[in-house]
Amino acid sequence: MPELFMKSREEVKLWRMLRRLTTEVHTELDEEYVDRARKIQAYQIGHDSVVLDRDAGEIQVLHGEEVRKRIMLELLEKQPSRVFKVIRGEIFR
Repeated sequence: MPELFMKSREEVKLWRMLRRLTTEVHTELDEEYVDRARKIQAYQIGHDSVVLDRDAGEIQVLHGEEVRKRIMLELLEKQPSRVFKVIRGEIFR
């Protein structure tokens, strides 16, 4: 179901990356009701969130409200394995 809201290659790539870490990846949509939702706000793994912020050109890894790590969005295209390792390191700290 989350794949229906993924509008870009970056979102799909990030989703697949997170699914490699755990099958318990939940998506946070921009609307409470699925039929009104237009985009994914964040990917949730336990108490951690991964946010794709296009305006800032970065991926943010959050624990609660605290931003633990900021990763440049361009790295997702150029060095996806590096992004995977950074996210994995922050989530399984």
